[in-house]
Amino acid sequence: MKALKVILGIIGVLIAVYLVLCLVGPKEVDASQSTEIEAPASVVYEQVADVTKWKNWGPWQLKDTTMEITYGEKTEGEGASYSWTSENSGIGNLEITEANAPNSISTRLNFGMENNYGYGKWEFEESEGTTNATWSMTSDPNPFFFRGMAALMGMNKRLEKDFAAGLANIKKIAEEQAANMPTTYNGLEVKSMDHPGGVFAGVRETVEMDKMSDFIGQAYGTVMGAMAEKQVPMAGPASCLYYTWDEETQTSDMVAAIPIGEVADLGENVEVIEIPAGKAAMIDYYGAYEGLGSAHEAMDAYLKANGHAFKAPCLEMYVTDPTTESDTTKWLTQVVYFYE
Repeated sequence: MKALKVILGIIGVLIAVYLVLCLVGPKEVDASQSTEIEAPASVVYEQVADVTKWKNWGPWQLKDTTMEITYGEKTEGEGASYSWTSENSGIGNLEITEANAPNSISTRLNFGMENNYGYGKWEFEESEGTTNATWSMTSDPNPFFFRGMAALMGMNKRLEKDFAAGLANIKKIAEEQAANMPTTYNGLEVKSMDHPGGVFAGVRETVEMDKMSDFIGQAYGTVMGAMAEKQVPMAGPASCLYYTWDEETQTSDMVAAIPIGEVADLGENVEVIEIPAGKAAMIDYYGAYEGLGSAHEAMDAYLKANGHAFKAPCLEMYVTDPTTESDTTKWLTQVVYFYE
């Protein structure tokens, strides 16, 4: 009888301790880890947005050999999903609930517990070709009696350890891919950059392509005359901004423009356009203007290969003055495409 009382006393103490752990244990999941990856955000984003790629870097998939994965009807972007069964990890499913390429991804995770979900968040911030990737998770409130177990397991710290391992795996994969990405298209080198933007004074019209030369010449005359009258100096070489390029109608919504240092009132015939700073790709093209199409084709190929979305307008800056340099092979035109 005495031994039974001792055993019951021990059990009572353990129950009391566990109840205390339930009181102080985590009410919800709250974990986050970040890392710097020497690769464009689009390359890193792709590893997460395509759920079939998780098997290559996922911390749970890599360490659980009993896990069997089944993919949903959609495997990439918003609505993509997979589920699993495992001797070690039980059952569960994950769904991408929001995808904002290449900036962020949201997921919803369930471990087979009704009305209890984990909410993952991925954020990708790129600067000069390097991406800061953050993987975080919150959850619905943990059931009271589960909080003690979560405290004993150190759930949040274990998740952060797993997140760090997953990010390290993504870093290795993405950096290897970035190192093997081409930088030349159509024989032209494309440079990614953080463009400072600028202010341009110009004349904007929808112009038939076979009349562009006449339009540009007349427009520059109008702009330069207004700048001279207002004593506004040039802040860079003559340029053109292209908002559309419609092959079907053979027209372009374009601006023949001159960079100016700051916003100024140049009259009703001249439009002042501010282009904000942003991410861009640039080609230094040498040659006659008739060959500039190859630079635009190279830019289109670059944006598609890197998963970038073009953001109008594109910019041509005619660095070399053709009135002082007769050799067209020395004419430098900088072609700039802004992207999201």
